[in-house]
Amino acid sequence: MPLDLAIDGGFTPRHYQMPYMAAMDAGCKFACWVMHRRGGKDRTALAQACKDAFQRVGLYWHCLPTLRQGRKVVWDNITSEGKNLIAQTFPPQLVRRKHEDEMKLELANGSIVQIVGADRFDALVGASPVHVTFSEWALTDPRAYDYVRPILRENNGSVAFIYTPRGYNHGYKTLEVARRLPGAFVSVMTIADTGVLTEADIALERAMDMPDELIRQEYYCDFSVANVGAIVGRYMSAAQQQGRITPEATWEPGARVVLSGDLGYRDAAAFWWWQLGEGGFSLINYDEDTGLDATEWIARIKAHGIDIAHVYLPHDARAKTMATRHTVIEQFARAWPCSIVPRSGLQDRINAARIVIPHCRFNEVACSRGIDALRSWSFRYDEERKVFSAEPDHNWASHGGDGFSYGAQMVRELIREQVIATATEWDGTHYPFTLEELHERCGFSRDRRM
Repeated sequence: MPLDLAIDGGFTPRHYQMPYMAAMDAGCKFACWVMHRRGGKDRTALAQACKDAFQRVGLYWHCLPTLRQGRKVVWDNITSEGKNLIAQTFPPQLVRRKHEDEMKLELANGSIVQIVGADRFDALVGASPVHVTFSEWALTDPRAYDYVRPILRENNGSVAFIYTPRGYNHGYKTLEVARRLPGAFVSVMTIADTGVLTEADIALERAMDMPDELIRQEYYCDFSVANVGAIVGRYMSAAQQQGRITPEATWEPGARVVLSGDLGYRDAAAFWWWQLGEGGFSLINYDEDTGLDATEWIARIKAHGIDIAHVYLPHDARAKTMATRHTVIEQFARAWPCSIVPRSGLQDRINAARIVIPHCRFNEVACSRGIDALRSWSFRYDEERKVFSAEPDHNWASHGGDGFSYGAQMVRELIREQVIATATEWDGTHYPFTLEELHERCGFSRDRRM
C-alpha cells in the first residue's frame, strides 16, 4: 500500500519539493537537485526514501561528506517545528528497531534506512544499497559515487545528488552529466524559485557582513563564484578559462619530472608529477590512496612508467613508525634522489601554490581527482561565527592540496626569478632553466638524498 507521508510520515512537501518527489515516484534512477541553502533538501530526500522503502524492500543510504556531519545535520537535527528530523520523518509506527550507534533504522517492512559518511565508505564494504542520496555532494569526496555506482547498476537502484554549488568542481560536472542523461531529474532552484527567503532576508544577510560572493553561491546557486572559502579556487578557475586544464599536458619521454607528495596511511597519501617545459610546469599525473605503506607506494609510482628525477617529501617523511625500522624518506631514497621540503608555515605553502598555479598546465584526465581537490581545497567555515578560519578544512580535498603546495614551495623561487627578469631577458614563452638548476637554487644537488 502506498505510504501517505502527510499522515504516516508527518511530512507535507512544499510546491517546489514536489517535482523531485514526483520524479522519484515515477522511477527516476538519476536525480541532480541543486538548491539554495535552507530549502529543505535533506528533509525532502529522507521523506522520499521513506516512501520508496515501503515500495521496495532494500537498503537506503543518506550520505553526508563526513559521518560526523551525518549525525549533526540529519540524525540529531531538530526541525523548525521543534521535533527530531528522523523521528518526524520516520514515526514509531513505521520503525521496527532504531540503532543509535549506527544511525540506522529497521523499518516495519524489513527495509533499512541508514545515515552514512563518505569519509567512512571503507567500513561499508559488502553492503548493497538500492538507493543512495548524496547530500552536500559538492563537498563530498567524489570517489564515494564511484564505489556505489556498480552496485546501483547491478541492482537497478537509484541515486540522488542534492547540494548547493561550490564553484566549477565535481558538483558542476554532475549537473552537466545529468542535463545530458535521458530520464534524469535535473533542477536548479534559487530563492526566486522557492520563495523560502525574501529579498529582505538577503538584505539582512548583507547587513550582517555576509560577502556578496557567498550570497550568490548559497542563495542564488551561482557556480561562477569560485567556491567561496576555496584556497586556490579562483586560480583554478582562471586555469580552466585560459585553457591550461587540457588533455594535451602529457608526459614527454626524456623530459625531467619531479614528484611532490603528502603522506598518509590511515589518511590518504597524494602525489603530483611535475614536468618542467615551455611555459612553466605541466602537472602530468596524480595519484592518491589510503592504507599503503612506503614500499607499496614506491612500487605503485614506478608502475606509472614515468621517469622521476627527484622526489620532494614533507618533513614527516623523517618519522619512523612501529611497523618499520626505516623512515619514509630512507625507503624512497633507495628508488630516487629525495629531499625534504623545508618546514614552513601553512600560509607560506598556500602563497606558494597561488604563485605557481598561474604558471601551470594540468592534464585534465590523469590529474582529474587532483584538479577536483584543488578546486575544493577550502578554509574551514565557522557556522557559529559565520567566518572562515585560517586553517584548511581537513577533508578529502586537503591531501591533494597539501601535496601540490609542497611541490609549489620548491619551484616558487624559479617563478620569482623569471618574473624579475621578464622585462629584459624573457619573452614569456618558456622558462630557460634545467632541473639541475632547480635543485641548486632550492638548495639540493641532483644526487643529494636527504
